[in-house]
Amino acid sequence: MAISINDSIWKTLITTIIPLCLGTLIFGMMIESYKNELNFRGDIMKDYYTPLVEKQRECIDIGESLSGDYNSLAGNYVVMLNQYKLFLSGQAPRLTDEFKNYLQNLLVSDREFRKSSEKHTRSLAQCKEELHQSYINVALVTGTLKEFKLLDDENNISLNKIDSIANLRADELREELKKIDLYKVLSSYFISGDPGDKRNDENDKYTQELITTKVQPLVEFFSFASKVEKERNAKTLQLSQKYNEILESEISSRYKRNWFSKTFF
Repeated sequence: MAISINDSIWKTLITTIIPLCLGTLIFGMMIESYKNELNFRGDIMKDYYTPLVEKQRECIDIGESLSGDYNSLAGNYVVMLNQYKLFLSGQAPRLTDEFKNYLQNLLVSDREFRKSSEKHTRSLAQCKEELHQSYINVALVTGTLKEFKLLDDENNISLNKIDSIANLRADELREELKKIDLYKVLSSYFISGDPGDKRNDENDKYTQELITTKVQPLVEFFSFASKVEKERNAKTLQLSQKYNEILESEISSRYKRNWFSKTFF
């Protein structure tokens, strides 16, 4: 039985050309999709994950610096108190030019530490706002928003506990500082150079009591503030480490070969 030309053409199309074309198209689409996936993964690393890690480190470094500022303030005040006690006991060094410079440098250091703490407080607040936005951005891109929210809520609960203790301690200190008679403090400053002024004895007694009962707790509070910042910083680091593990696992899984590449490569 004769086979028509049309039948032969259709048979060739069906058995050879069409499968070849479809196969080429499908193969090309899969390759292109695979290339797009690689580009997308690279964009996640470049535009989201790497900047996030850098911002995490920046915030942690600022937090450590702020804790160091508070610790330095406390240490500086301890030195000042010790010098004052030596002065009261008559064991202080003679007021040479060298000793004057030493005392003046204590005051200069105090001013520098306070300015530094104020600067780091502002920088840390801004850094944490930017860090939180970076978390949201990368979570949306990688589909890990739910996981981040859970970790963030857990972290906020821990921070609130730390802050509640710190605020209570600060409120107690503020109440004590309200009891200070600033008029007596200023009077003591202005009349201390006049040995004949009869108010000296009363003011000296008040100043000594003030330093013993009010200044010492203030010094201790700066040490406490340093400890609080260390604890807050530890929570920031803990959140970073936990979420980074989730991100690294998610990004790594995207780099694994898909079913097509596993089959043909």
